[in-house]
Amino acid sequence: ILTKTDMNDVKICDRIEDEYRALGYDCSWVKVNAVDYGVPQNRKRVMFFAWKAPCSLDVLSALPSYSVSSVPLEALAIKHVLDGPDDVNELYYITGARKAMYDRKIAEYGKGVYVRFIDREKPSRTIRACYGMNKGAEALLDEGPTYGWRMLTEKEIAKIQTFPDDYVWHGSRSSVYKQIGNAVPVNLAH
Repeated sequence: ILTKTDMNDVKICDRIEDEYRALGYDCSWVKVNAVDYGVPQNRKRVMFFAWKAPCSLDVLSALPSYSVSSVPLEALAIKHVLDGPDDVNELYYITGARKAMYDRKIAEYGKGVYVRFIDREKPSRTIRACYGMNKGAEALLDEGPTYGWRMLTEKEIAKIQTFPDDYVWHGSRSSVYKQIGNAVPVNLAH
């Protein structure tokens, strides 16, 4: 969004700020990465803040400041939120025709283009709302030759988004994946 422009070649960020100002608000934005706020996920976002003008408070300086160094990167490795392979229902494992398709995509494009694996020793890549719809192709976990490849469960994705374990989700599996993927990570919002 920082480099995108509209049809008139105006930066989207500038246009958003201008529209808020036209409504009588001051507006500013900051770039954030959820991992800097203790979320085990690299989730880069632009956050806009608007407040009724005039305002004597320096709103952006009032925001909490964190850095990667405040939370050891090892502590944000997703291995801390993953269930053991024996605890995961078989429907999360990639088998049959889907496995064959993923194998073809890897042979054609290589790993990391159509099918991406996540490293359990690092924070996750961004979990998007379409995660459940694309059967996890953007963030698969390789459980080794005994178990094979699998998607992350809804519970694991919710933990990556720093939701508490007792948070209750409603809807179908794909709906729950969408809700979690669309959510702002709890630690980032806090």
